[in-house]
Amino acid sequence: MHGKVKVTASAMSSAISTEAIPDELQIVLERELMDLPPLPLVASRLVEALGDTETAVSDLSRLIGMDQGIAAKVLRLVNSSYYGFARQVTTLGHAIVILGFNTVRNLALAVATLENFPISKQAPIDLNHFWEHSIGVAVCAQIMARRKRLPVKVVEEAFLAGLLHDIGKMFLCQHFPENYRAALEDAWAEKVPISVTEERHCGAAHTLVGRRIAERWNLPPALVMTISLHHNVAQAQSNFEMVAVVNAADALTRATKIGFVGDPLPPTLSPEVVSWLQADAKMLQEVQEELKTRVQEAREFLKLATGK
Repeated sequence: MHGKVKVTASAMSSAISTEAIPDELQIVLERELMDLPPLPLVASRLVEALGDTETAVSDLSRLIGMDQGIAAKVLRLVNSSYYGFARQVTTLGHAIVILGFNTVRNLALAVATLENFPISKQAPIDLNHFWEHSIGVAVCAQIMARRKRLPVKVVEEAFLAGLLHDIGKMFLCQHFPENYRAALEDAWAEKVPISVTEERHCGAAHTLVGRRIAERWNLPPALVMTISLHHNVAQAQSNFEMVAVVNAADALTRATKIGFVGDPLPPTLSPEVVSWLQADAKMLQEVQEELKTRVQEAREFLKLATGK
């Protein structure tokens, strides 16, 4: 449905069925996951600071300043034509005052994450489109979390949850490019969720791979749960609000045609999410319109974070 989100009675499970996975493929997948580098130190500290109301501007400046690459990109953002400030901003503290605490922290997290998964022209999915979608979901998740008046901690974590919700796809594209290309071809030919063909060709669905990455990076439990269950909200026994927000943001971002992550089926919202959101067509349209006005910011994030 062009520009709209379909509501379905249920979502097909993307849970892994190990019985259907060839042993050798499972072994390779496990080895690649074990070799995944840890989240950069600065990013880890920023994650720890999520929802910490005691973190001061000076503390954030000092933390980001520990990584000169991230610090330089933050300053490039604040001095970009998008913001159009008359005077050049030369310090992180000034950047935080101008852009806002959360914007600067989220940019730094995005930069640190993308540096672990560099853009490759040979990837089965256009990775610029992939990250544009991911950052769009991050922005949309925050919009919806605020609309639901969720706690500040949830609103702040929603950005990172949205940014990383499909990180398993990125891993599979990097480490199993030919397998993932075959998974995409089958998904489009059969018109089935990509998770079904990911299991067939890569050994696991992106949701399970993403969960393993989140656990290795010691991300908060709410983020681990969201990455694992954003296509299966009904299974979220805890952190339901975060999972629901990202599920809705994913669908709305796809319906707004921001980025592309390879899925052949139209975006869907489960009844559980619709009921919790108390969403009608008007409300969803308003969120999409707000997302459109902020998508340029998301694209600026991507441009600066990737150095493109």
